[in-house]
Amino acid sequence: MKKKILVGLLSLTSLMATDYVLEMNDNSFTISTEKTNTIRLDNKTYKIKLIKKNIQKYISKYVSFNYISKIQPSKQQLSPQLSQIMMATPLGSVILLQEYNIGYLKKEDVFKTMKKVLTKGDIAKGYMVSENKIITKKLQDGTKLIGIKYSITNQSNGKLKKIHKLYFKTTSKNAIFISILLNKINGIEDTNIKDVSEIFWDTLSINL
Repeated sequence: MKKKILVGLLSLTSLMATDYVLEMNDNSFTISTEKTNTIRLDNKTYKIKLIKKNIQKYISKYVSFNYISKIQPSKQQLSPQLSQIMMATPLGSVILLQEYNIGYLKKEDVFKTMKKVLTKGDIAKGYMVSENKIITKKLQDGTKLIGIKYSITNQSNGKLKKIHKLYFKTTSKNAIFISILLNKINGIEDTNIKDVSEIFWDTLSINL
């Protein structure tokens, strides 16, 4: 029975760090991830190994989605009415979500503001930003998102630098903003963002 309790406690542990201290009654055990740990409990020896699940679930206030464990979501509370969730690949591609609790927001105003903010640095460096293209995304539960897509290119050689897709959904009280950034570095294909975005869209649920 104690063995089952111990394994159950370990299965609930988030695996974002290397070592953890497990306290059980008056006993403390140092548990390291991804390698076999040996502990003694009631004069019995147990070998336990914590292994990251490849696919994990993230649950926030207004959204939930699955993600690949090697690319962890991070959340910031930017203000009492605004929180931000972000996943970034090593090549700089990003999935970003913002949760608003400030009442109704016009989709067109949000797109205009966010596009200006997200492209400010590129424009300052002389890159060109394309006109918006209207896009749609249908989630597994039937929810339909309306968004815009635009690209950022190098003005001197015409090479594509970034592709941005923005989506927005709102109610009279709350809203969710989603930004998908595909970053291209010297033409290198970011395979990570493809895998991350596929899992994200297949499992995304919005509850406003």
